[in-house]
Amino acid sequence: GRQGATVKMVPVRVEMKQADGTSRSYRFDIVPDPLLTPGLLNLSLLSLLSSEEKQVGEVTIRVREGSRIQISKDLDVKLNNIFAGDESPLYTAGTVAYMVYLILNNEEKPAEIEGVNLLLEYHDERRSARIDKVWLERYTVAPGETLNVHVTLQPFRGAAITVEVPIKIPEETPEGRALLQVGDSLTLSRMEAASSPAYFVPRDLKHLAWLLNHLRANQKVYATLIRPDSGAFVAGERLPSLPPSISTVLLQSRADPYGSARVRFRAVAEGDVETPDVVRGYQKAVVEIKR
Repeated sequence: GRQGATVKMVPVRVEMKQADGTSRSYRFDIVPDPLLTPGLLNLSLLSLLSSEEKQVGEVTIRVREGSRIQISKDLDVKLNNIFAGDESPLYTAGTVAYMVYLILNNEEKPAEIEGVNLLLEYHDERRSARIDKVWLERYTVAPGETLNVHVTLQPFRGAAITVEVPIKIPEETPEGRALLQVGDSLTLSRMEAASSPAYFVPRDLKHLAWLLNHLRANQKVYATLIRPDSGAFVAGERLPSLPPSISTVLLQSRADPYGSARVRFRAVAEGDVETPDVVRGYQKAVVEIKR
């Protein structure tokens, strides 16, 4: 050891808005280390949430807009999500800690965390809703038009509500049938990862931050219009609507560390709407695109 030396720590700032509307602020620093920082952050946040509020029972914790993980002066990861149920504290702390782990252990270069700022909101109840029904006023739409998707949600121990998700159909969308998928963040993300796994492989630290910033949020209803595709994912880029001969040549001629693969389906349009609850469920319908 060296007497008088200082170590650059990772500052963590947490503001907790209580169920009664009051707020408390917490400040602590964590040693910078690819393994220790995420683990200590997870334990610290979990301890904070468990000591300030109840550990079991119906709980909802929201990571409010304005929360962020600052990587550098011009690179950060913004957080805006909500967790409901018995394991809300575990998922809240674990999600933030795992993002920090991915950043510090990225494959491109050593990274530092300049700071973690969290704005948390606690509710002493379970705020969740199930997608119960999806319906459209019309099932034929022209390119350039907006398709309004009506989604009926059934909140936990509450009255059903209906929200509207608008989807703008791009002008260049070809005619034919398309599959409308309406669902929660987890379900649609898993389906995308299964059909295009290479899309979720980060090319570098900046791309990793972009992927984390574009994760779907639990409190939103998503509506995606997808069509069959003959494209490919090459060198970290999606190349849609390729002739089969071209996509075959591209895939066979590359040793791609990002995981080149065929793209069987692609989204032509997507919309979302935010709710006060954690949304779960999945519905689908067939839409005709006709000029």
